[in-house]
Amino acid sequence: MKANTVQDAMNLARAEAADVLSVYVGKGGGLGMARKVASVAEAAGLACTVGSNLEMGVASAAMIHLAMATRAIQAEEFPCDILGPFFYEDDILAEPLPIEAGKAAPFAQPGLGVELDAAKVERYRVR
Repeated sequence: MKANTVQDAMNLARAEAADVLSVYVGKGGGLGMARKVASVAEAAGLACTVGSNLEMGVASAAMIHLAMATRAIQAEEFPCDILGPFFYEDDILAEPLPIEAGKAAPFAQPGLGVELDAAKVERYRVR
């Protein structure tokens, strides 16, 4: 079941309506809210996975970090849905994310580890 907010997670847990919650970073208010939703799920004994809205590179990098840093997200058992990078022909990242069939890893650089391609940012800028 999809859980965008802490209240969603609490309602689903209380109703025993799910075994696994799909946490959506973009719909729920960002990484902080996604972590809170996963914490509620974990406290209720529920597993989580990460759902996708076809986010591009920067957001997909954040989703990878979330999955790796959040105990309740059990990607080995319930694969995450970080598929945006496979959907688009181009992205504004200088390097594509290290995602391949069944595996995703963050870049080694600090923060999200992503570097933007300045020329692509300029190309896609809306004025």
